[in-house]
Amino acid sequence: RDRPYSTYIAGTPDIIVGNSATNPMAEYKVAAAYNEVVSGGPTLVLRYIIDYFTVSYTGSGVFTVTHTGNTVFPTSMTPYTIHLDVIAEAGNTTATGYPWCDKFVVTWDDLADGRIFAWQGSLNSTPPASLWNTAPGVQVIAVPSPTSLYRPDVAGVQRRACPTCPVRDFALVTYLGSNMTDLRYDEWEIPGPVTTNPTWFTGGSLQWPRIDAPDDYNINDPAAGNAHFKICAWVNNILSYSMDPLLGVGNFFNNLQFTPLKNACAPAIAFGANNSQQYNIVQEADDPSVGVHEVYMVPIDWTNSLAMATAPGGGAYWFQVNSTALGFMNGDFLTSVSTPCNNQAGGTLVSWSSHNQLTNVSTVSYKMSPYTGVGSGYSFRQGSVPETATNAVPFVVKPNPTVAHLSIEAGLTGTYIITDMLGRTALQGTLTGEAQQIDVTALGAGNYI
Repeated sequence: RDRPYSTYIAGTPDIIVGNSATNPMAEYKVAAAYNEVVSGGPTLVLRYIIDYFTVSYTGSGVFTVTHTGNTVFPTSMTPYTIHLDVIAEAGNTTATGYPWCDKFVVTWDDLADGRIFAWQGSLNSTPPASLWNTAPGVQVIAVPSPTSLYRPDVAGVQRRACPTCPVRDFALVTYLGSNMTDLRYDEWEIPGPVTTNPTWFTGGSLQWPRIDAPDDYNINDPAAGNAHFKICAWVNNILSYSMDPLLGVGNFFNNLQFTPLKNACAPAIAFGANNSQQYNIVQEADDPSVGVHEVYMVPIDWTNSLAMATAPGGGAYWFQVNSTALGFMNGDFLTSVSTPCNNQAGGTLVSWSSHNQLTNVSTVSYKMSPYTGVGSGYSFRQGSVPETATNAVPFVVKPNPTVAHLSIEAGLTGTYIITDMLGRTALQGTLTGEAQQIDVTALGAGNYI
């Protein structure tokens, strides 16, 4: 619904799609989380809700939508951000030929409580009429330390907790703390314990963290050295995204900045495309100098955040998905990007919101492109490599972590500098433009950049 900005809050929405157990080849289950203005006036009254639907297809592009229930958060709570993710079960492909999608994870914050919560549900089961912080099955992900925690996002995946452990569901949760100046990441082994990690990143103004990961436990297997996910966020007006860590705290952030510098905000991230070889990040940006409001998509190499994904035609590209006259952008999570979690090569969907202040009408728009495998790989408008991107040339540093040597593969010459977390130079040397090794045995244990 369109609402005046004075009565509009958009810490949500989010949406997921899964399979129908009744008719898996023609029906889909949908869950959509949002907040609704019940009444305006001097005291704003909101309702926080998850709606459930069945979408039935009777022909190509012909379908009906049936509302099947909802889950309402009590008015005593203030879940400013509610995010969902469905889990694709790689070991269950009988019904459709693709990984089965039914179980999902929802995470939320509570401005009245300060903690982060999560709960797992089933799209084919009767939803609970209400969810509250102490409801059955609700897991506390994190508690204030000491300030309140905000804006969580979740990636629901399957993986083994150890090489010989059974396949389990996991919720990978990222969120903000310390008055939105640090970013954190924790893991919930459903329905078991939560693994709390050290603060991921501290520095500057942080907003809108998003996370995604491959759902397939064959990829997320520590025995194979692969437990992947990526986090993106807005840091000091610049889109930033994490390295791909292995079951623990990684290196955050690698900045991607467009020239001329624009008012970037609200990034989102999705794993998939190119046969699951990359992540796609989208963000909105205003360029007041020319009165343009733009939507960008940046493909990132799935195993190395220091490199933009290389297109089939060679080179690394970013894409201008949309460009319109400058308009007011309404809300926190302004863009979204998605690939089918059980068929990532099926295409990339980008959506965004904008607002016309003259007519007071908000618009949600979208574009979809398959990964074509030719040219730049996508049908979106191709851009050049950003001049100030720190990842313009593929740059691989491994292994991470290490205790002895770093191998560098880079088509760059110049000086490399390794610093500690305080910015002090710990080691430096010369890049040769070819593969080389750096001896780091003189460095003490710790994190370095």
